[in-house]
Amino acid sequence: MLLVTKFVAFLRLPIPIQRTFDSLQTCPESHVLFPDHPDTCPTSTTHSPKHWDPKATPYPHARRYSNSSDVFHNTPSKESKETQQFVTRQQALAKDYLSKYSHREFLHETLTKTWNYAMITCPFLDPDGYFYFYFKTGPKSQSILYRVKKGEEEEAYRRNTDPKQPVGELFLDPNLFSIDGTAELTFAASSGTGTYVAYAVSGSGDDSTIYVRRTDSPHTKSAADGGKRGEDLGRMKDTIKNVKSSKIEWMNNDSGFFYSRFPDPLSKAAGPGANHQGKLYFHRIGEPQSKDLLILTDPENPSYSWEPAVSDDGNYLIVTSGRRADDSNRVWVADLNSQPLSSEMKWHKVVNEFGNQYSFVTNDDSLLYFLTNKDAPKCKVVTYDLSKPQEGFKDLLREDPNAVLEGFYPINNNLAILGYSQDAKSVTYLHELQSGKRIKQIGEDLIGSVDGVSGRRNHNEFFIQMTSLLSPATIYRYRFNSEEDRSPTRVEFRRTPISGWNPDDFVSKQVFYESKDGTKVPMFIVHRKDFKQDGTAPEFQYGYGGFGLSLSPFFAAPYLCFIAHYGGVFAVPNIRGGGEYGEGWHLAGSLEKKQNGLDDFQYATKYLIANRYVAPDKVTIMGGRVGGLLVAACVNQAPELYGAAIAEAGVFDMLRFQRFKIGRDWVSEYGNPDDPEAFDYLIKYSPLHNINPAAHYPALLLITADRDNQAVPSHSFKYAAAVQHALPMNKQPCLLRVEMNAAHGDEENIEMEINTMVDQSFDLAQLMLSFGTSQLMIIFGLGKADAKPWLWLRGCSALALFYLIFSSGPVQSDTHLCLWLGSADTQLASWPRTGSKLSISWARNGKKLRNDWYKAENQPHQD
Repeated sequence: MLLVTKFVAFLRLPIPIQRTFDSLQTCPESHVLFPDHPDTCPTSTTHSPKHWDPKATPYPHARRYSNSSDVFHNTPSKESKETQQFVTRQQALAKDYLSKYSHREFLHETLTKTWNYAMITCPFLDPDGYFYFYFKTGPKSQSILYRVKKGEEEEAYRRNTDPKQPVGELFLDPNLFSIDGTAELTFAASSGTGTYVAYAVSGSGDDSTIYVRRTDSPHTKSAADGGKRGEDLGRMKDTIKNVKSSKIEWMNNDSGFFYSRFPDPLSKAAGPGANHQGKLYFHRIGEPQSKDLLILTDPENPSYSWEPAVSDDGNYLIVTSGRRADDSNRVWVADLNSQPLSSEMKWHKVVNEFGNQYSFVTNDDSLLYFLTNKDAPKCKVVTYDLSKPQEGFKDLLREDPNAVLEGFYPINNNLAILGYSQDAKSVTYLHELQSGKRIKQIGEDLIGSVDGVSGRRNHNEFFIQMTSLLSPATIYRYRFNSEEDRSPTRVEFRRTPISGWNPDDFVSKQVFYESKDGTKVPMFIVHRKDFKQDGTAPEFQYGYGGFGLSLSPFFAAPYLCFIAHYGGVFAVPNIRGGGEYGEGWHLAGSLEKKQNGLDDFQYATKYLIANRYVAPDKVTIMGGRVGGLLVAACVNQAPELYGAAIAEAGVFDMLRFQRFKIGRDWVSEYGNPDDPEAFDYLIKYSPLHNINPAAHYPALLLITADRDNQAVPSHSFKYAAAVQHALPMNKQPCLLRVEMNAAHGDEENIEMEINTMVDQSFDLAQLMLSFGTSQLMIIFGLGKADAKPWLWLRGCSALALFYLIFSSGPVQSDTHLCLWLGSADTQLASWPRTGSKLSISWARNGKKLRNDWYKAENQPHQD
């Protein structure tokens, strides 16, 4: 089965929603960190905007309601004229401020060039005899699905390092789905014989449409090769609308597939709450959607969701049902051989009560294998025999007290790969499937995260994709010589090449620090090998901490640019609320214990400052979705810890979140504000309701999408309005950036990402400049003829930092700016700056060349 796994991403940071053995997961990073020196660079004679002047730049007005806990409750209706005017004015304010950076186009061009290394997923062998894989390089908006015949995969993976070489036969290019490139491929599944592929396409918003294509009818031209955007030629007439996050599961005989959908929002039958009336259907190939068979629904509980799975032998339909605001699920099983498909099918109600999570993996006849957290917060493997229901579940593999079981992947008939997370790092073992006996650890020398696994139970080989904080995806191929083989051979199938990148120049480490209540919390730290731990470096700190999702090591080129060029520190604390140590770690940072995760994040910063990793005024924090809530809450509680904060698609109104779209699904994570007990702890940290007008806030950049149906944009609208109202004269700005025609998780559009990065990089540069006793690392290059200082931009915001130096006004006399030169034989002897003068002493091979000094008008003089 061919699947596309959907990611929630923030600034190209992957947080897997679903990890399946059949998944082809894309690595969202695509930067060349060190491109060649540009032939032309902006000179120092160009100005950037001066520091924020609140008197000269008043914030847009937003009407308040003083008799309501939601003083900006007019903003939830994004269609209202008043809200649209508010957004337009906020956009204009942010755009005007950010657009004053005179070399945006140059930065945009440079970032586009850096988005130019080849990304490729694990190959997956389908029944049609082709290996399928996703491939992306350069400015293409989305990964393209290619394929090669079995036996040609190694040659194809060798060719993909050269952008001019074809990597295989084009099969499906999502960049053709819409004219503007915003429609994306969210899920795909091939039929049992490999004859068909059903795939879901999402436009602007969360709704998807499922289409069907024969595998002998691929796309003939990609968008880059002249294919017409807005057309998806060659697909069949089958069209299924009103789908939301549905899994596609084929019958083994290719007759059709199961899926879940919602009523047509325009139909009379839909009524209010149509988005929460999910039903399970079966679509027969070649028939219209109107004839699809209803399989399951629950009129008394319309909010229940349904996820289908068909056993490998095709004998059983396994359906898990979940309810809104609950992470647990039920499991029902139907025999497909003894009854026709209908809404009257007889079900084995294997699990008929909510309370725990169960995930079906495989079966041996009537014996079903599940992954569950029942009596095992770190998960275990159990079996259930449909022919002996009275025996109930039996433990096959008990919980490991020291590691979280994240994946269970059958392979080579009677073997299984078990993927664990131990201290937020991936560990992989080989087991016997039927006995559960552990055979050996595999890949024990590989340190990082397993981001993708591909293979099938009847395959004698599998692929694992590994990622670390210092290296992008590396794919390894494991192969068994026979069914009795217990020691698969491993070869490095493909390493992602990045021009000029040497991981040996950097250090990645894991530390453990104490949080407020004494709990030990792990944290990943990355810095240059020549890093001086003297308390002067800037820091970029990323956090999430919600819904039991783990932040395992990942490769993030933008952060590494920051480390490489500014001598900075990148830190990722694994705070409570995530899943790094299982469900117990999650629960310790959710509901009434959410403050634990906030404390963990703040104490991570305190640890880094106390241990002289970073300067106390040079800390930038960032997070998306749950991380956006984290960032805003921490800014409210400890504004003195941070110099800047960036929150994307945050949930900021914790007293009303359940009233918007799928917000009601989150009450199991946060609590229900309509419950007085939950209200009492939610109001204590709700970002919208805890802004401190007497504090000095760090600079804030809030990012949202106008069509986000999950973290609805009104959260960001209201928080921006509230901060601007409470702190109109704050020395640092609060800016709101709204991505238009975009939805939750639209991370695939590279052009949109580049534009966001341009704004963020410049904004970060502005925010990080605090000319007291701090130090910054700037990048310089040299002109070929006269050693005139030119800025060498390598995919980061050094341009903005450089220009701000010359436009920032007088500084204290003890300020020193450290400079790292791109030239190997020329050094900066000194760069003291006093008042409005900047003096530069140049030296080459230890010999002084000359002194340059700059006046406020930015004209160089020599002496």
